[in-house]
Amino acid sequence: MKRLALGFTLIELMTVVAIIALLVMIGFPTYENFVRRANRVEAQSLLLRIGSEQEKFFSTFNRYSGDVAGARTGIPATSGLAMSDTTEDLTGTDQAYYTITVATADPFTSYVLTATPMGTMQSVDSCGDMTLDDRGNKGAATVRCW
Repeated sequence: MKRLALGFTLIELMTVVAIIALLVMIGFPTYENFVRRANRVEAQSLLLRIGSEQEKFFSTFNRYSGDVAGARTGIPATSGLAMSDTTEDLTGTDQAYYTITVATADPFTSYVLTATPMGTMQSVDSCGDMTLDDRGNKGAATVRCW
């Protein structure tokens, strides 16, 4: 009499494990690149928002602000934009992936915003620092970053 086999052999089980491991090895770097690209887009969005606030500030005070996160006051020399200078608020987490700095030319008639990657996830991003100036020029380490 022939006996029915119930279950899997060890070779079948190891084949399935090997296929799953191969899929993970291929998929995980792709996922990491997707996350880096999404974080980069958040930084670009923040740069554009801060640039827009700089233009509003300029139309009010006839100069650009040198402080992104500072409190907004009625005194142009000490007034900031009262905005977040990291992407932490955009992500809704405790982790900031980019920090934003502003450099102004004396007498505050032009500016350059710089988004600098932070943390282990973004620090290996090939784009590096991204910039936006008062004329709308966008810059990065490679062309495809913006």
